[in-house]
Amino acid sequence: MYQGPIKSLVWKLKFLGVVDIARVAAKIMYQCLRLPKVNAIVPVPLHSKRFGQRGYNQAQLISSALGELTHTPVANILTRQIHDKSQVEKTSRVQRTKFLKNQFAVHPNYHNKPLPKSVLLIDDVVTTGTTLLACAQVLKRSGVKQIHIATLAHGY
Repeated sequence: MYQGPIKSLVWKLKFLGVVDIARVAAKIMYQCLRLPKVNAIVPVPLHSKRFGQRGYNQAQLISSALGELTHTPVANILTRQIHDKSQVEKTSRVQRTKFLKNQFAVHPNYHNKPLPKSVLLIDDVVTTGTTLLACAQVLKRSGVKQIHIATLAHGY
């Protein structure tokens, strides 16, 4: 659940720049979840403007640390195409679904390349699941056969 120490960890990672927390998050996920064997780990992407503001993508940092622990390559297959306000302000599933329509696409680096057959999609927190669903739909349409999902926390 997204409360207590986990909420504090995510907040510090996401908004205060304490990037070492990504390794802690990956260890927690590695030890507490039954992670499937996959061909690649795929982080949920940030828009380039948000990346520029923050300087990093917390899902990417968690994915990289998890990739080291599981000996699984990280593939930045997805890109976020539209920059808008944070989803934190969009509370309903309907608002989030509308916001995320056409948000994600396959990154140009992966055009005309075969994608992994199975992936583990990583994000820090899942609230309504719409971000992960939007990402999974793009991966599925692009030929990924199995999509597994893991997050550090859920809910608000």
